[in-house]
Amino acid sequence: MIRLPVRKSKLVFVILVAGAALTLWRSRGSIDEAYRPVALGLATTLAASLLVWPSSVWARSGWTVPVPEGLGDIQDGHDRPGPLVLGVLEAVVYYAAFISMAWAVVAGWLLFKAASKWAAWQHIMKVPEKYGADEAAYIRFRWAWSSRLLMSFLFGALANVAAALAGSAVARVLADLPLQPIAFGSG
Repeated sequence: MIRLPVRKSKLVFVILVAGAALTLWRSRGSIDEAYRPVALGLATTLAASLLVWPSSVWARSGWTVPVPEGLGDIQDGHDRPGPLVLGVLEAVVYYAAFISMAWAVVAGWLLFKAASKWAAWQHIMKVPEKYGADEAAYIRFRWAWSSRLLMSFLFGALANVAAALAGSAVARVLADLPLQPIAFGSG
């Protein structure tokens, strides 16, 4: 089994997703005309979803509280490829749900995501009942870290929805469908 360093594995994933988006876009002439808008909308969603990661890094920057001694490995959690892969998959699921008007899928995923974060947050920002001066730096770090994670979570979720909406808009325009706001349950 090939094991790539974390940064290289993220780069390989980005190249694969960008290659898939470009392949879909460039091969539009060979895709059946009935499916072309959906394929090009998917290509747009994939390309836009790749912009979420660097935008999310920018959005959560500025939380400069130093990491307490012994917790340095926490800092590297966002550099792993898992959140990037999950974000791209999330945008594709949103796109498929928007195209098929499966609003329950979108609502269900957002509820699951919120419940998962809620459970994780109970352990991240829990403040001890008593603390002294020694714990103050640790509490400031936990506050800043939970704020950074919250920013990443909210920004990433909203940006993935936006990427899927952009892909849906491309598909609707190419299929000569109006770009009117779609109410739940209507087409």
